[in-house]
Amino acid sequence: MKKMIMTVAVLACAASVVSAQVTSANIVGYNKDVAPAMSFHIASCQFDGGAYDPNSVYGDSLPVGSKIYQFNGETYNITTYINDYDENFNPITTWYPNTLDLSVGSYWVANNSASEQVAILSGEVDLSESVTNSISAGFQMLSYPYPVAISSANSMDLPAQVGDKIYIFNGSTYNISTYISDYDENFNPITTWYPDSIDLGVGQGFFYSSASAASWVVARPFTP
Repeated sequence: MKKMIMTVAVLACAASVVSAQVTSANIVGYNKDVAPAMSFHIASCQFDGGAYDPNSVYGDSLPVGSKIYQFNGETYNITTYINDYDENFNPITTWYPNTLDLSVGSYWVANNSASEQVAILSGEVDLSESVTNSISAGFQMLSYPYPVAISSANSMDLPAQVGDKIYIFNGSTYNISTYISDYDENFNPITTWYPDSIDLGVGQGFFYSSASAASWVVARPFTP
């Protein structure tokens, strides 16, 4: 059974589900990306804001010294929120370098301040009937393409092979689900995610270990 919770609110003339996490009018929504004090979390940008560089997505919503780490398959591409000067030598704050594409997969956000910070990520909700993303062989950071909270690994429709793993960071370590060979209640052989129960919030990314490259086709899990 698919267990997904749509967390965008749409106009009353359409089917709607309301959550404290994400709100939208028509197809425009926002997500509260909470960065714990002096800590890391894995985030993803699940809205179309037109531009996906760090200044466009996060702007000045995080304190100077904050960092974003985007995994490139071997190491991390890093950008830092810094004090700087514009072309007229006026003091500004900016993400440097401002070259990361935050629409791809997910990424670590590091908050170096002593207090929790909340960044507002906003844009249009993707209403496509399906979205296709690419999965590489090996270890990578992914994000679900729709702004929904997910409680079932099997409901994510990942193109998994036996041995693939989902790693969800819980603030200190990882909750891991593995794609395994098993038997159903009638002792028929099946493949399934174990454990199936997961806790993946809106705007939360995850690590994924895949045996081979594949296309990940995700059907829209809600009715707009």
